[in-house]
Amino acid sequence: MHLFQDAWQGNRAQQRLGLIEETMTEEWQKRKKQMYVVDDTLKESRRAHQRAQFASKGAKAHAKD
Repeated sequence: MHLFQDAWQGNRAQQRLGLIEETMTEEWQKRKKQMYVVDDTLKESRRAHQRAQFASKGAKAHAKD
């Protein structure tokens, strides 16, 4: 009986660890997606800033002509 109880508790522990691992994997995937969104937003913001600077420099160059 004691061996059966140990085996049952071991099985429950393995199931819990499996659920924890699954939850952590899902959480990591969510965080990774959020990081990609932030990275894409940052890149687009930089591009927009560069375009604005380029347009500003172009306007100044034409104004001097």
